[in-house]
Amino acid sequence: MSRKLFSPIILFGLTVLALIAAACSLAPQPADPASTPETALIMQEADVDEVNVEVSGGSAVKSARVIVSGTLPDTCAQLGAIETRREGATFHVRLITHSSPGADCHPERLPFRIELPFSLAGLPATTYEVIVNGVSVRFDPRTVPASDEPALAQVNHVGVEIGVGSPIPVDVVASGSWPDLCAQLSEIRQQIQDSRIEITLLTTPADPNCPPDYIGLPFRIAIPLNGVELPAGTYTVVVNGVSTTFTWPAAAGP
Repeated sequence: MSRKLFSPIILFGLTVLALIAAACSLAPQPADPASTPETALIMQEADVDEVNVEVSGGSAVKSARVIVSGTLPDTCAQLGAIETRREGATFHVRLITHSSPGADCHPERLPFRIELPFSLAGLPATTYEVIVNGVSVRFDPRTVPASDEPALAQVNHVGVEIGVGSPIPVDVVASGSWPDLCAQLSEIRQQIQDSRIEITLLTTPADPNCPPDYIGLPFRIAIPLNGVELPAGTYTVVVNGVSTTFTWPAAAGP
């Protein structure tokens, strides 16, 4: 058989193969799970039940804490966004919750409480309004009475100093800053339970007529511990939320 008879057959076969390859390339491919866009979150405003405002600071510079209580729409919801803006003497706040659709969530409403700080420095002396998801409250920083409640001292660092002697001196040393220039230490509470030593430092109530403190007046206090009958072990000391650990009795030096 001559080569001329083979040429049309070969060309026809190549054409069929090309058509099959093109059809395969146009067939729909399974989606890549990694490229599938994430399911959009369900966003809605949180239900707010109550809004309160607490004002603190000196006579010249004040700040406000907006305390919001409300409920989340279901057991999976989280506070996803907080939007704030001020228009004149009105503070607008939006609390937006995020929920995942299709998640195994119960429609049971869960309570929440959040505190939002606002600076009043440089603002006119007038009555203000705070609106949180439609619930409003008014306050006048000029007429807020002084609190009769003691305040927690701001503690920044806690350490334990173990000395030399008989009996061995042990001091819990706490340092931090006073809540204002007029504050004094009013009470020290100490409780030992198992290997946890809890100490609370309370200061005198805030004085609204106290001059503003722009730098944070520091303090340092050493609180003695009686180690004579303290069982051996590792202890955690917590002072106003700040903690450290130490081992008793201390290891002997070289």
